[in-house]
Amino acid sequence: TITREEMTVLIMRAYNKAVGKKVDGGSIERFEDRGEISMWARESIEKACILGIIDGVSSDKFAPKAYAT
Repeated sequence: TITREEMTVLIMRAYNKAVGKKVDGGSIERFEDRGEISMWARESIEKACILGIIDGVSSDKFAPKAYAT
């Protein structure tokens, strides 16, 4: 099993290696559960949301500790 935040970090590492393009971070302020996002995953989640690679489970919730399916 892998959490949504772990999956996002792995995806962004692969993206950065394959594309080699820097992406400016966005904001995760819209997520009510942003306090549950681990510090080590925060930047990857921000960038993945900007790129449209991943989004919240709803408009205001990311669910970082939920398991990915």
